[in-house]
Amino acid sequence: MAPLVFELFHCRGDLLRLFTDADPEIFTEQIIDAVCVHDFGANMLLDTAVREGSPCFLHLAEVKDFLMDRMCGCI
Repeated sequence: MAPLVFELFHCRGDLLRLFTDADPEIFTEQIIDAVCVHDFGANMLLDTAVREGSPCFLHLAEVKDFLMDRMCGCI
């Protein structure tokens, strides 16, 4: 799931909301778990930060906040 969210959907909230009918909190946790076990999870996070023009994520709580903002339509 991580490559879909970060590489294909580029973390676009509208696509993420269409992709899942789960609670955003649960879905976000699943994505974080998937990033942690994916061979290129760190690369996906770095590429996302660069693409968004934001600082690199320093810890997973920042990734969760970023994804929750996207899922809830704030961004």
